[in-house]
Amino acid sequence: MPREVVTVQVGQCGNQVGRSFWGRVLREHAAASEDGCFDAPMSTYFRNVNARTGAALDDVNAPISSLRARAVLIDTEEGVLAQTLSGPLRELFDEHEFIRGVSGAGNNFAHGFHGYGNEYAERIAEALRREAERYCVFPMSNEALMDAAKAASTIESRKVQKGQRPNRLGAGAASSKGGEAFDEMNGVAAQMISNLTCCARFPGKMNLDLSELTTNLVPFPRMQFLNSAISPLAGDPDRSSRVAQKQQVDRMFAGAMARSNQLLKTDPVNGRFLACAMLVRGHVNLADIHRNVERLGQQIELPSWNQDAFKIGLCAARPADQHHSMISLANNSCVRGVFAGMEERFRTLYGPRRKAYIHHYTNFMEEGHFDVALETLASLQHDYSDKFDEAERIAADARPPCIL
Repeated sequence: MPREVVTVQVGQCGNQVGRSFWGRVLREHAAASEDGCFDAPMSTYFRNVNARTGAALDDVNAPISSLRARAVLIDTEEGVLAQTLSGPLRELFDEHEFIRGVSGAGNNFAHGFHGYGNEYAERIAEALRREAERYCVFPMSNEALMDAAKAASTIESRKVQKGQRPNRLGAGAASSKGGEAFDEMNGVAAQMISNLTCCARFPGKMNLDLSELTTNLVPFPRMQFLNSAISPLAGDPDRSSRVAQKQQVDRMFAGAMARSNQLLKTDPVNGRFLACAMLVRGHVNLADIHRNVERLGQQIELPSWNQDAFKIGLCAARPADQHHSMISLANNSCVRGVFAGMEERFRTLYGPRRKAYIHHYTNFMEEGHFDVALETLASLQHDYSDKFDEAERIAADARPPCIL
């Protein structure tokens, strides 16, 4: 049975990605629903309500009257949410799902966390309670809701520089009819989220539950930063023959390891893997998947204590605008380079004699928080370096001695 998911969209970036995401998900479910009825997969993200009264229509397989998204939309300024309310998706949301301010936090994390976080926590908690208790048979505790609200109110969205956009963009990228910046990049993010949640929405013989990702991909508590990739990023493969399909599947798996398809500036092939999950969508032959996994296992470096480090998911429901697609989620030491780059750029501004822009943040927080953040970042880099070596030493010590 598909799960019911409440989506929380925060800030300008979160809500713009959300618009692209909801459009993509609607297209996917429209293609999968042959009779135009409200089915179980559709109930993951949507409610079916009476178009005139707004009353819930709980019967699965009932004709679709009017769809409502299971969502809470949050922003400390009005502009982006106003665009949603005036756009083609306006009927998808109820007014009480919007939580908005006027002036905004100005991309200042300290202002958002310590200022708006405290101001908006109760309103967010109430909105989450209202959405969650529509589907839960037990009331949500105040403590759990306040924790969730505080977390939601502190999400910091960063814009992507135009010059860093990939050359080839996903077929699911949103169009730029409204002149909105970063629509294509938002489409890539929406494609990633859609593929990640497809197993929770559609039936499949090898569906991969989201909770399995945490269990299988995070062997050590702090090493939970996954390197993600989408393949193919663009184009719809020609499936005119079985041979052509095999070649396309081979290219799809090769693309998942290519630098150009990574959603971080990393090269996973030159890193060391702890574990890797690959979620495939569409009608792909299982033999082709196993053949490619075996080939990749010979090309990449896996720890000696986890040689079967691949987790495979296969969902038959094809993605919007493509015959098949896949995402790769890898716990890989290459992410250490991302942390090192963040630290270098931060120290450029936070040097002992410079400390540029600090006064904007110390109006809301103690300066010592920056030092704690730097220590945490350095500790993460240390973990992704030494944990691999330490695990290998432990595995080597546990091996029985070779007797000649």
